[in-house]
Amino acid sequence: MATAELKNKKNRKSVGAFLKSRASGRRLEQAQYVLELMKKITKERPAMWGEGIVGFGDAHLVYASGREIDWFYIGFSVRKDRITLYLTCNLDDFKELLKDLGPHSRGAGCLYIKDIDKIHKPTLKKLVQKAYRTAKQK
Repeated sequence: MATAELKNKKNRKSVGAFLKSRASGRRLEQAQYVLELMKKITKERPAMWGEGIVGFGDAHLVYASGREIDWFYIGFSVRKDRITLYLTCNLDDFKELLKDLGPHSRGAGCLYIKDIDKIHKPTLKKLVQKAYRTAKQK
């Protein structure tokens, strides 16, 4: 059985151009805040992954099924109504931090934030640091 090709591959497209194409005004400032936060924490150069994800670092993942992909350690995207943080870890491990974060929703490894200004930024920083360390240890 053939495995579908991963569409979100790392590429050389401009992160700045992507952000400006997706946001303006306050939403762009919030996206740039997340960009700078992740750059500072990871000390990695941001790169576009596919058409809509800004990723930091290069990880080679091997699933229990044997499937292998190249991916990033952490990343984010700007959506119409929110900023999505891809923390590539099980957020259930960070329940205590999430309680202090402020208004958000989440998936298994994704955090959805509608307004960065309503988030407790020191908690966001701790969460991103912890997620990055966890991802690098895998």
